[in-house]
Amino acid sequence: MSKVIADISHWKPVTSWSKAKANCYFLISKATEGTSFVDSTLKSFVSGCEKNKIPFWLYVYLKKGNELKQAEFFVKTVKPLIKNSKYFVGYIVDVETNNTATNAYKALQYIEKQGYKCMWYSMYTQYSKYKSVIAKRGKNTAYWEARYGANNGKDTSAKYPCHSTCELHQYTSVAKVGGLSGAIDLNKVMNRNCKDLKWFMTPLSQEKKKPISTTTSYYKKYTGTSSKIDTIFKAVGVPEKYRGSFGKRKAVAKKNGYSNYSGTAKQNLALIELAKKGKLKKV
Repeated sequence: MSKVIADISHWKPVTSWSKAKANCYFLISKATEGTSFVDSTLKSFVSGCEKNKIPFWLYVYLKKGNELKQAEFFVKTVKPLIKNSKYFVGYIVDVETNNTATNAYKALQYIEKQGYKCMWYSMYTQYSKYKSVIAKRGKNTAYWEARYGANNGKDTSAKYPCHSTCELHQYTSVAKVGGLSGAIDLNKVMNRNCKDLKWFMTPLSQEKKKPISTTTSYYKKYTGTSSKIDTIFKAVGVPEKYRGSFGKRKAVAKKNGYSNYSGTAKQNLALIELAKKGKLKKV
């Protein structure tokens, strides 16, 4: 059996962490429901994932009404458990009790402010109701959709596809997975909107940030005979908005070390010399 993506709760707990790690890319588990219920396996689930180095997500099952309060309770409950976590990826709002779009969106907005990745979960049949919310989700929020189709424990998504905006597809609720108890929900990554398997397994804090370039770009070297600064600027490729008057040239001068540029002959000669050496820095 190849690795899978499973979501569980106290109804379907982990029975063997070594097998769960071997069989699952990452795990998703219920944390809270409403404003008072906490899943009985929450603490052991978090500690098990941390100990076994398994990326994990946690969700709140939203009851209808007071959705924002439920999201606040969810975060308040989870926050102490993930304070020093290396494997917690993000928060999820589970929307399947006919919640109003407006109230459920308030819950999503709240968890999107927590500094982690997020997911919105709802049913295929409820797509039209929540379409506007799904469209407004943040760039670090994935749309997780349930559509089972044949629901036989196998991936029948080719015959029963999810919506085109779905980024994680829950395709069955009756699978068997070693290390997990009971009939298990399985999911597949759709590789859309830059959300691939790695995205779902990597906390924001661990994502590689694009390095700041340390390479300096220069305008081309001046090889002509003119002594006029704007003629030289034009020849080396300085855009028109940065030449024609000393006021326009200030940006180039500042980039090249003359923050108090006023268009004096001495300053201009210095900039011209840089251009002749091919060392006039680009704005």
